Amino acid sequence: MLAQNYVYPEVALKMNTYLVQQLEAGKYDRVRTLKELLGVLEADLKQVSDDGHIGLLLADEAADRSSVIVPTTDSQLEMVTETIAAETRPAIAYLQINTFSGHQKTRENLIEAMDRVLASDVLIIDLRNNHGGDPNNVALLSSYFLEENTVLWSIFDRENKQVIELRSVKNEKRYLGDLLILTSHETYSAAEAFAYTMKHADRAFIIGETTGGGAHLIDMIRVNDQLDMRVAVARAYNHVTKTNWERVGVIPHIMVNATEAKSAAIVYAKSESRR
Repeated sequence: MLAQNYVYPEVALKMNTYLVQQLEAGKYDRVRTLKELLGVLEADLKQVSDDGHIGLLLADEAADRSSVIVPTTDSQLEMVTETIAAETRPAIAYLQINTFSGHQKTRENLIEAMDRVLASDVLIIDLRNNHGGDPNNVALLSSYFLEENTVLWSIFDRENKQVIELRSVKNEKRYLGDLLILTSHETYSAAEAFAYTMKHADRAFIIGETTGGGAHLIDMIRVNDQLDMRVAVARAYNHVTKTNWERVGVIPHIMVNATEAKSAAIVYAKSESRR
């Protein structure tokens, strides 16, 4: 299955070979439960591939999951907005986005949140706890900061052997102020895509930690009646850098501990160096 679907065939071969070697060596004979076996297999796959996306799930656990992250509670879909400075200049707004989930409520919350911050001079978008989600919601958010139809990144789809371009969507509302993005080592996947795209379009200043480094697009593939596998099936690349953030992450302009990133961003927003 990996050989047919994984984004890099040569890495798929390495994973298959390693699992067979471990099986023949008796490593998996000592595992007592199916759930424990999945954990051991997943750890081995990640060790060989250095791919944080890859994973194994029981079919009943994966039944309600798509290829993107879909939070299970309303609180994860909420987006926190805060006015840090309104009466003075620059007016600073803060927006915390914890998911780009494909859930319709995420899209609605994103639009509502952006409406609340459009009048600010500086917008701080907090992605420190965002593990990714749907690229289409990244395209929606990007449309507030980039011209319509801007190529965000290109996606090479191994299965169909074609390149697909993801572009910013039509949006009559534009944010014209400065954009600061907060990151941590937990920032991952689609959240990294937004930060990376804004950084290399010279549209945002990144503050925090280097992100997790997951650039591939994933799909949930059925292994058998009991198991599903989360597999990277396509790779993205940026038109400016001609590469992506896989394994290296998005590197901030200002490196600080994630816990200090918000304070550092406020200081920077008020500083002369921003102007």
